[in-house]
Amino acid sequence: LAHPRHHRLRGLLRMSHQLPTVMYHATYPTHADQIRQEGLRAGTYFANTPGYAVAFLAMRGGVEIVGTKVVEFDGIPTEVPDTIVHTKVVVFAVMPDRLPIPPVPSFDHVAGLYPDDLECYVSQVALPAISVTDYDIYDISQYAAK
Repeated sequence: LAHPRHHRLRGLLRMSHQLPTVMYHATYPTHADQIRQEGLRAGTYFANTPGYAVAFLAMRGGVEIVGTKVVEFDGIPTEVPDTIVHTKVVVFAVMPDRLPIPPVPSFDHVAGLYPDDLECYVSQVALPAISVTDYDIYDISQYAAK
């Protein structure tokens, strides 16, 4: 049998030649309206399936850091992250063939921790709202690590 890394390398080589017809970006509901109105920033990540896009947020437990707050520990004011815990995420679909510059493969995750058929991409430029063609809402718990 081939080493698991070899299977992953074959997937990466495939990515360099052909983009999926649809890519998916998951975000917390707190960002969905802004994306619908303004589009996506340069540096946005995409996956080749909605489930893989959701999984990237699910592995964080649905925790979004929204700022900081001060709490007291043993009478000492301490600044800590202020968070929102989400149970649902919004997944946007983007068609790369409609973009002026297509996203490129992203290699900034540990391939051995993900399925061999996962493909990740990152946008090089901001994508206008018209590029975001559709969205759906997913329950994070279905994609969290067991």
